[in-house]
Amino acid sequence: MLEKAETTKRPRLGLLTPGWPGQNTPNGIATSVYYLAMGLKEIGAAPVILTDNVDGPCPDDIPVIKIPSLAWGVLDRLRAKLGDRDVPYRILGDAIGASASNAVANYGIDALMMEETHGWSQYTQTHLSIPVIVALHGPFVVQKHIEARPTNKEDKLRELREKRAFELAAGLVSPSQNVLDAVEQTAAVHNVPRIVLPNTLRSSNELVSINRETAERILFVGRFDNHKGGGVVLNAFAELAEANRNARLTFVGPNSGLRTPEGTIVSIETALGDLPDAVRQRIDYKGACDRDTIAQLRRTHGIAVIASRYENLNYTLLEAMGAGQAIVSTKVGGPAEVLRDGETAFLVPPDDPAAMAIALAKLCASPSMTQTMATAAQHLLRSRFDPAVVAQKTLDFVVSLGR
Repeated sequence: MLEKAETTKRPRLGLLTPGWPGQNTPNGIATSVYYLAMGLKEIGAAPVILTDNVDGPCPDDIPVIKIPSLAWGVLDRLRAKLGDRDVPYRILGDAIGASASNAVANYGIDALMMEETHGWSQYTQTHLSIPVIVALHGPFVVQKHIEARPTNKEDKLRELREKRAFELAAGLVSPSQNVLDAVEQTAAVHNVPRIVLPNTLRSSNELVSINRETAERILFVGRFDNHKGGGVVLNAFAELAEANRNARLTFVGPNSGLRTPEGTIVSIETALGDLPDAVRQRIDYKGACDRDTIAQLRRTHGIAVIASRYENLNYTLLEAMGAGQAIVSTKVGGPAEVLRDGETAFLVPPDDPAAMAIALAKLCASPSMTQTMATAAQHLLRSRFDPAVVAQKTLDFVVSLGR
């Protein structure tokens, strides 16, 4: 059990992550866990990390436990052969449970926080007497509404596994309220403690200098696919380019392709080729880039554009806020909850390149407006999303579970 609220001992968390420290793991969950861990360390409650992927030099004073690879047993193979599709997820949940048990025995963790993916937590918690908190980064109940394809049997099984995991959790946390609301509508979680714990990021010390030139440089970071809205960005820029001959777009992200209603895939090369030459020449497509390269690009682009059909609370947004960029974002999910239209960002409907072009044009035409909006967004990041602030809120929630 957790320590009673009146004691001074801070609870110690175990944190599951797909990559630690995450510098070379392009995954929002890895980024979220890293900054939360830094915040916990800063307030004197360094966590214990559970991962199967150590991707770089690890910070001092934060223990790391490697998740073992568990072999399939005879019964596992038999169940799978008989059609039990949960077997691989159960085995991974058991492996995470073994690592968490190690963390309890050797480091005295008081709770485990892990992602919702595939409902692993329902199997993990059978190995533990401590609370298992499920962090809702992208549950399928939300993701299925933005996928440009019909759901299949595997999707439905995943949704069912995750639903069971939500109902069995000691607590649920999410970076945005809308995800908690979606889960509440599909799972019996009324008696499960729930709280919004935002993703966290510290503001950069190296900010973009906004002037006439940088105020006309626009940066998009995201996949070229239906979810992230890469096609919308290209169309919006094409409209902007007709009115502003100096605006330039830098597009960073892998070419996943746009799925058409007919089921065909359109590559970014094809989409760029369909644009007028004068527009295409002002678009710099860089493909996928590492974090350092993206950070450098942010320092030379006064505007960040986010075109997603849905986001929980994305690091693309937080990183733009931290770099001192002005933001044009779709009014969806987490961004719609935390941003104020006309104050900390311009918010536009999803799949609306005309509205996006109008918002971009306003910023490109006024460096002073761009600077004012960027400063307001950065202040918001510092006040609400600083790692130490979110870390303390996390510990308060953990303590509340023991009352």
